[in-house]
Parts: sequence; structure tokens; C-alpha cells
Amino acid sequence: MSNLYDSYQANNLDGIIIFSLVSDTIVIDFNPPGEYGYTVFTAQFGFSPAIEEYTPDPVLIIDELQPLDVNDICIQIIDTYDNDRLFNVELTEKAYAKMTWDGGDDMYSALMVAKLVFNMWVPDASDGHFFHLFTGDEKRYKVKLWTVDADETFDLIWQGFLLPDFYEEPYTNGGFFVGFTAVDMVGAMKGKFLKPWFYNNRFPIAKLLSYCLAETGLEQQIIVAPSLIPNNDFWKWKDICVSLSHYVSSGKYTDVYQILIDVLEANGLTMYSFRGYWFIVGITRKKDEVLTGCFVFNTTGDPIGILDVYKKVSTPLMAKGTPHITAFTPWKAVNLNYDIKGSKNLFPDDIVNKPWFGSHYLINQFLLGNGIGTTPNDDYYRTSFFGYWTKVNAPLLDLNRFNENRLNYRAFNSPSYSCTESAALANYFECSEQPYLKAGTAYEIEMEMVASLSVDNFTDFSEKLKNGALDKLFAFQMLHNGDEILTNRPSVGMSADIRYATSFSQNGAITYATFKLKYEFKTEFSGKVIFRILSPIVTSFSSMSINSFTRMVSNVLKINVLDDYDFTESTRAVRDINFTKEYENTVKFGCSQDISIKNSFGLNYPITDQYFWDIPVGVFGLIPPFVFADKHFFAPDVDLDFFLYTWGIDQNTFNLLFKSDWQKCVFVESATGEQRALKSLYANQMGAAYRMGFLSDFEGQCVIPKDYKKEPALASDDEVKYMRVWYPFEDIDSRGNWIIWGADGSTENTFARTLANAIHYVRPETIYSLESTFLQSILPNELIQFTYYGQTRNFIPTRLELDLTLGKTTAKTEEAKYADDIDITYE
Repeated sequence: MSNLYDSYQANNLDGIIIFSLVSDTIVIDFNPPGEYGYTVFTAQFGFSPAIEEYTPDPVLIIDELQPLDVNDICIQIIDTYDNDRLFNVELTEKAYAKMTWDGGDDMYSALMVAKLVFNMWVPDASDGHFFHLFTGDEKRYKVKLWTVDADETFDLIWQGFLLPDFYEEPYTNGGFFVGFTAVDMVGAMKGKFLKPWFYNNRFPIAKLLSYCLAETGLEQQIIVAPSLIPNNDFWKWKDICVSLSHYVSSGKYTDVYQILIDVLEANGLTMYSFRGYWFIVGITRKKDEVLTGCFVFNTTGDPIGILDVYKKVSTPLMAKGTPHITAFTPWKAVNLNYDIKGSKNLFPDDIVNKPWFGSHYLINQFLLGNGIGTTPNDDYYRTSFFGYWTKVNAPLLDLNRFNENRLNYRAFNSPSYSCTESAALANYFECSEQPYLKAGTAYEIEMEMVASLSVDNFTDFSEKLKNGALDKLFAFQMLHNGDEILTNRPSVGMSADIRYATSFSQNGAITYATFKLKYEFKTEFSGKVIFRILSPIVTSFSSMSINSFTRMVSNVLKINVLDDYDFTESTRAVRDINFTKEYENTVKFGCSQDISIKNSFGLNYPITDQYFWDIPVGVFGLIPPFVFADKHFFAPDVDLDFFLYTWGIDQNTFNLLFKSDWQKCVFVESATGEQRALKSLYANQMGAAYRMGFLSDFEGQCVIPKDYKKEPALASDDEVKYMRVWYPFEDIDSRGNWIIWGADGSTENTFARTLANAIHYVRPETIYSLESTFLQSILPNELIQFTYYGQTRNFIPTRLELDLTLGKTTAKTEEAKYADDIDITYE
């Protein structure tokens, strides 16, 4: 007793100390100094708690982590908000306190979720004795589970947060126990989202994991022992980059829980919380008695070192009658179905009608002092812009009145217009989006164009339209490495086979001629291609029976992957064995060289660790509302009042946000740190001056898209920013070469096949599952040794339940097997 008392005094735990003896446990109530605000609970006798102030875990660079021995147990409940709560030692019920890690029935699960259950004694039947722990705040009470040795050295086993939204106690006389549960908060990630501007970026894989895990509130470093790694002397596992663009659709975002699961499963990884770290271990590494070369990342996902993790291999005694052995056969086949979030159209869906001036709105111009003209969203001609295109040369193409670098043939209304084929090769629109084609794959180019014409002779015009004489109005090229692989320009032989299906209709004096094309083709190479639309090849309009050419509009442009192309990157890895059981799973990420696939891992690393950038806005001021007529376009005509905020920006910012489509990453940050997305953006270029702005209000029957959102006015101390993770040019070819960590004889393969191989390698022959109650504490990164069928075998825990008061563990384990010299074929 005196030693225990002295230990508390040595830790400055002064105040009123009352000793009472209940059963085999000493209960001590005392008041700590004010700066230590937390509650300590202990279930066993013979140690004192460690005192700590609540601060984020320190960042340590370590190179070795030795196994952990479990001795006495201490549970702390720490109030992370208040520092004035009394320091109490409570009682728990024998055989009630349990710590579990649950990864399911086999080693393939992405998570081993952790949970700690315990109860505390209410000796006087007082109502709501622990009601202060029932807060509804899931990150207020941190719970830490410690092991304490004879020298009173504390080692952290696990930490989590107390579930705050459930409280139950009996209404009875005498003493009773009240139960509590603490969790690792992984489940609480469901329904939690990243900020909207994150979803238009891609991130280093560890950085993304840290963003997701930040929602748990645990601030733990990340230790990764990967299975799949790039077969490259330069790129490492940490250089995997993950795009989030497919996780947003129609304004709806995917939560961080699902993102985490998708990334882990695609990499063959399992994650669990242990010893104050997030351990992320590949399925082929779980067998290792030493996890060598683990990558260590701090709480924000930055690499800080390399670590070797040593495991304990023990041969524990088992409770009588509990061992149960199950045999599992090797897989006949591994079927991985990749749920690719790509389109069979290799071009973006909005490539011929993408608004060039903003994420939601079309705007012709706003000239200071002259008002703002908003283009109606459903006007047939005005919405057909080419936001992805750049203009090469000017004389034959730069004929529209707004100088917006869009595809627009509107001014070809002069009978004297003339453009030879050689001139057209120097005057074209080039698509900045360059789709990736695969050798031997069947594709189909699909186009639809509409020309507004004034026809001189309908009989001749109809015949010429039918026989293809007018096809050269819509000449195009597809190039690879400068070589023309597909074109319909007149002098090239293949053009005879590339014919538009044509039709026409009339509306008064205007004739509308429609040109449609569906043409199948294959390539002999793999790589990116450039697509161009040439200036109309016309020597004279009269030769086409046309008086004038007033407008041309592109409605459809696609490169479709035909049905016989495995665009999902699915794979079937088969072994020539007699067993019949097959493994099947749907994986949400691949690593394809096809850049049209959104949920494909890349291999690259940001050129800077700065992800957030300021947009200087100067002094905000409300531009006086403009009143103008004839901008509604639909009856009844009304005047519209627009309240428009604008400010000057530099050309680089202008090009980035409005030409490279980063408007979705713009947000406003207030002086208090509150952030909100700024979605309704406009832009204007007047000579060398560039401006951006947004509408805060409007009056009248304004024709704007139905999802338009009025933006609140900005305060003078608000800051406008955007998020952009900058990457250098990626060597796409490196995506095709992957191996398994440490696999002797492993040859490089595609990402999909390498993952399938890993699943085969951990079950190369019949393996066994062992379920039992072991008479010692077993932790999630330990191995259990057991002799069965004439062989000593190691077993990997997949599910654990530790009885903290009785010192025993109920476990489900799977045999640690591995062989990478088995024959596998792919179908």
C-alpha cells in the first residue's frame, strides 16, 4: 500500500486520497492537478497510471519496432476538452472487459476493425453516475489501452474513442455495472466527406489515406508493408497516385470510408489500429516474422522513414476442447472484376459543348460599363462550344466576334471564301484531350455535324450531299507521333471509305444539312492520339450549289470502344489443378495505361508539397447592377439586373481555372477558417486583362441552368483559394509493370494480374484454419505456431477477442503459406 501511495505522490497526485479494499482490487479516488484533465480506469492491482497532457502524438522517425508483451492492463478515459475533471480509479467486472480485432474469416479483408468493451462499477445505486460520458460527441473521450510491466513501464496497445450516443444502466438498489464501448472510429468514417475541391484532384496514396483517416480523430502514424509494388528503380509504393474524380457525380460525393476500402482492396492490403499506429499490411506480407522495409508516414501522410517490424511467434496453450481445424483448398482460379469508372467513349462526354467560361454557365462577354450577356443554356447554336480545343493559325478560323477560342464556323458566309486542302492543314482546331488507343483493339469514331446553308439549286445540292461532295466541309485528322492514321480529307485514299450519312431539312430560306459518321478502325500501336478538325475545304461555294455558309455546329464527337474490348481491365488467373473452388471479387481501382479510365492508379509524385494556392482578389466591391434588355431570348422579353462581383487575375490563373478546368477546386476561406466551395464562376478576357467573378444575386426571369447557385457576398477579409496538386508529366508506360514485394522469381506483370497472383501465392496448396481459445493474450501482428498433420505451421490471426481480466484470447487464424513458383495462366 505504501509503495502504491508513494507512486501516486511521486506523480504529483495530491489532494484527498481515500483507500478502500473491494475484492482483489484497490480503489483510489483523488483529485489531480488541474492541468491533467482525464479519467483513469484500471482493472488490475499493482501499478499506477502514467500521467500525460492531451496533445497530438509526436512524430518519431524510428527504424525498428520490437514485439509487445502483455502484462498488467490499464485503460484510460481521457477527456480531450476539459481539464477540470476529477481523476478517478474505477472497478470493472471480471471477464467483461474485452478487446477485439475483427478481420473476418480469411486474410483478404481490407479491415480488422477494433473494439474495446468494458464496464465500471456504481457502488451506491446513484442515478446517471457516468452520465457525463454520454455526450453525443464522438471525439471527446479518448480511450487508451496500455500494458504495464513490473517496472511500471507503460506501452500502448490500442487507442480509440468512446461511443457517445448510447447509455444504459439498471434502475436497482445496491451496486451495479454500467457498460461502455470504445472503437477505432473507422466505422464512423461512413457519411464523412472530403471538401468538394478535393474530388477534382489526385493525391499520393499515403496522403489520401491520411485525409481519410483524419476523420477518425486518432492522429496516428501510418506503417505500410505493401504487397504490390512498381517494378521500377525510381517509382516506389509511395508514388502511387490516386484520382478522386470518379467519386463525384451529379453533385453527390462518395464518403471517405468507401474511398479507403476501395484503395486498400485494390492493393491487396489489410488495415488495423495497433500500438498507436495504423498498420497497413499486404496479404503476401502477413506471413513474415519480420516486416522489413515498411514505409512510415506521419499523421498527414508525409514519408518519414523506413521501419522493420518484428513479430512475436508463440506456441500458446489452448483451453480444453476448443481447437477446431478447417482445411481450405487452393484456388482453381482468381477472378478480379475491375469496376472501371470510365466510358466507352474515350473523349469526355461534353467535349463538343463544354462551357468554356465556367463550370456551369455560358457567357459571351461582360464589358465593364456595358453589362453582361448570359447565353441561355438550351439555345441550339450558342451551347455548341469546343472548350477542349485550341486554335492553330487564325485567318481562316478566327472569324467569330467574341474571340473565345472555340470551334465556330459562323462567319463562312462570304461567297468568296476559299480554302485549299493544303491551307486547311495549317488552319485547324486541335483537341487538347488525347485519348489512349491500344493496338489491335476495335474502335469506332462517331461524329455528327450540322451546317446552316443558303442553297442555290436544291436538285444539284441534294445530289452532291448524297454522293459525298460536301463531306470536305467537315474534314478531320487523327495522328500518332505525327503520322496520320485516320482522315477523310480528299487527297488521301482512305477517305473514300470514310463517308458521312447525310440528310437535310428546311426552315424558310435556311437549309440545315446534317452529317453523321460511324466508322470502325484499329491501330497497330498503343499510345495517345491527336484529333483535329480542319477548316472547311472549299474552293468555291458555287461548285457545291451553295450561296452562303452561315454556321456549322458539332453535336457529337466520340471514339467508342467496341463491345469486344475488355475495357474493365478484368482478369482471370487460372491454375492447372484438380480443385474447383474459385476466388471472385470486384475491385474499384486498376492501373491502366488508358488515360480515359478515371479510377486508375498513376505513378508520379507532386513537384511541390503545396496543395493550396491563393487567388489575389484585391478589394472586393459590388459592381453596380446592370440593366439591359433583349438578353432573355424567350418570351416575354424582360430586363435583367445582375449583381456581379469581379476582380482582376493574372493570365496563368485565368488559364488554369478556366481553360484547364480547375474551377471546381475554388473555395472561399473566412478569417475564422470556415471554408465553402465557390462554384458559380464567370471569367472574361479583354486584351491583356483577365477577370473572374460570380453573381451574388439577380432579378427577373433569368435563363440560367437549373442547378445555378447564388453565391453569398464576400467579406473584406475573406480569401479566395484553389486546391491543385501539381504533378509533372507521367511516364504512362511505367503503369504496366508490377511485381510482388520480395517474390523470388516474380516477373513483372500488369497490376491486375499481379494482384491475382498474390491471391494465388498465399494459398498455393491446401491450407488450414485454426480456431481456439488460447490461454494467453495474442495481438494482431503476432503469429501462432501449431503442429498439425506432422508439420509445425505458423498461423495468422484474422479475428481476435482478448479477455483482459482472464488473460486469454479466442482467435480465428489462417495458415501462413506462400509460394511464388506456381504456374498461372490468364484467360
